[in-house]
Amino acid sequence: MVLVLGIDRMEKEIIKPSNLIHIVHNFSLMQAQLWDFILAQTPREEILTKEFHQLSISRIMKFLGNTRNNKHVKATLEDMGTIFTYILIKKEMHKDVGSFPLFSSVSIVDNVFNYSYDEVIKKFFVELKCYSYINLLMVRKFDCKYALFLYQLCCDYKKVAQTPYLTLKTFCQYMGLEDGSYQDFSSLNCYVVKKAIEEVNEKSNFFVKAIYQIQGRKITEIKFEVLCKEGIAPAYAKKLVARPI
Repeated sequence: MVLVLGIDRMEKEIIKPSNLIHIVHNFSLMQAQLWDFILAQTPREEILTKEFHQLSISRIMKFLGNTRNNKHVKATLEDMGTIFTYILIKKEMHKDVGSFPLFSSVSIVDNVFNYSYDEVIKKFFVELKCYSYINLLMVRKFDCKYALFLYQLCCDYKKVAQTPYLTLKTFCQYMGLEDGSYQDFSSLNCYVVKKAIEEVNEKSNFFVKAIYQIQGRKITEIKFEVLCKEGIAPAYAKKLVARPI
C-alpha cells in the first residue's frame, strides 16, 4: 500500500453528501479536517451496515502530518462526540431532519479511535442524491477554518459557478460564528470574508469572488462566484487574483 503524506492514493477524495456540507460549522478547523478524513476512511457500505468503526491514532496523526500534539489530537477527537449540528442551507431535496451529532459515540482505547455514526448521517449516505468530491489533500492545506468551509461550499456549487445568496445571519451561522461576533459588516468582511477568499484563491483549485446584495446602504446578503482554475490562462488568472473583493 503506497502512502502519500499519510493518505492512501485511493483515499485522496471523499464523496461527501451535500447535506453534510450545508451545515452549521460549530467546530474547529482541526475537527473539520478530522471529520472529513475519518469519513473518507469509512467505506460507504460499512457506514450503512456496521454500527461501530475503528481507526488507529497513528493513522490519524499521519494525516495531520505528525506535527500535532498527540494528547491534543485525542482530546479533539473525544470532543467531537459532543458536537451536534443541523442543515442550514437547504436545497430542494433537503428534508428537515433536526439536529444530529458528528458521531453518535466515540472512545479511544489503546491508541485506537472507536466511533459510530448517527442514523441521520447513515440516511444521507443511503440516499446520496446530491454530493461533492472533496479533496483531502486540499482539506489539509487550509490554515483558516473559514477558508475550508467556503472551499467546500464552492465544491458543491461549482457546476453552476455560484452559490445561492445567503443572508448575513445564515452566512455567519454557516461559518460557525457566534451571535454578535462581529458588530459591523466591515469587521466581518475583513476577518472572515476576505480572509477566506484569499486563502481559497491561493491554495485551492477555485477562484472565488464575493457578490453582495444591498438594500439602501446596508449589505444584507452575500453569495460567491466560483470559477475553476483548470483551463484558465495564467495571465487571466493573475487578473482574477488581483481583482477587488
